[in-house]
Amino acid sequence: MLYFHCSNYRKLLYLGMRVQNKEKLDTFKRKHPTIAGAINRWVNIVEAADWKIPTDVKKTFGVNVDFVGKQVVFDVGGNKARIISKIIYGTLQIVNVTHVLDHAEYDKKKWKE
Repeated sequence: MLYFHCSNYRKLLYLGMRVQNKEKLDTFKRKHPTIAGAINRWVNIVEAADWKIPTDVKKTFGVNVDFVGKQVVFDVGGNKARIISKIIYGTLQIVNVTHVLDHAEYDKKKWKE
């Protein structure tokens, strides 16, 4: 994640995706400390990314990401957790975390509601 000040426009330019609702990740990490490292790696990868389209996400995560309707489902920690998000591409570059679930919770599919 890089920040640059652009004096011509008098605003701060942000390069990289911004993860919103990190408190959901933190809550999950407290409940499941064995997966905390994998979630931290996911955050670092996402914040360093510059995704313009869904194909860019797929290039970064390969088989560990699925697109379900308007949501993006990341498989984190070798099938131990799912981070479900909505991504805003373009100039905003936001990854809005909507759910963080273990495998059993994910299989109940309540996150689709």
